[in-house]
Amino acid sequence: MYTREFILKKRISEESLELLHQVCNLPFSEFELKNHFLITFYAKNPSEFDVISQLLNQLKLINSDLKDLEQGINNSKSINLSNVNMDNWKSFLSDIQISKSISIQMPWSDKIDANSILINPSLAFGTGHHQTTQSCIKILCRLKDENFNPKTALDIGTGTGILSFVCGKLFGCKIFAIDNDRNAIDQFNNNLELNKEIEGNYFVSFTSDIDFNKQYDLIIMNISSNYIMKNLEQILNLKNYKYIIISGFIFNDLQSINMCINDYKVKIVKLYSQDDWVTLGLINE
Repeated sequence: MYTREFILKKRISEESLELLHQVCNLPFSEFELKNHFLITFYAKNPSEFDVISQLLNQLKLINSDLKDLEQGINNSKSINLSNVNMDNWKSFLSDIQISKSISIQMPWSDKIDANSILINPSLAFGTGHHQTTQSCIKILCRLKDENFNPKTALDIGTGTGILSFVCGKLFGCKIFAIDNDRNAIDQFNNNLELNKEIEGNYFVSFTSDIDFNKQYDLIIMNISSNYIMKNLEQILNLKNYKYIIISGFIFNDLQSINMCINDYKVKIVKLYSQDDWVTLGLINE
């Protein structure tokens, strides 16, 4: 296995990444660090990178975002992973202290204690380092401080299960988690095994369809803006929910989402913005 890895100073838009996922036959990852973005392409042999370079050269004509990717892959060198210490990447994933009572830690951490939620990083979304995940957790902690105690929660696009486990830690409730990525479901179950001591009853399903026959006191959507815009009205039509957390969109999308919300008896009571990412807390009136 070979990689080509390079740094970008600005974020590739979600639309550009989605386009690349559709046409690219090589797996790649985007990892957000403090002031830049680490892009990594993976291939069985170095010649495959030339094909991607040619593809990006064509795509940049219709999508200027991809010009930076083309330059990055052309200016980077192929690395044979068989000659690399495979544990080096772990140094990028530090533990995260969320509050006095909750911390997110990697399984190899030497600081694991009763307050820890263990998350094993994978291709599924959710290590706790992304701005949207952290903002969702902040709202959940605030809800706990405000004595909000849901009996049931729905986690849409659960990924690694991190927000489900935070709900279990804070509320000890029944949690329904859904995701349409098989890898995410597998990783959720692996992380559930790591967090046996956390309270809560967990029901995870490989689907993007919501069971509208169930009642959810709390709904969490930390997912792509495309999914939010497509499904928000349907979710707001759910009956008897008490609180919704919406995250995964940038500030430019806020007006469109707010226009949709205005048609329903919900009120924005919390708003977090971090590096242009926005997270909303909505109460059902």
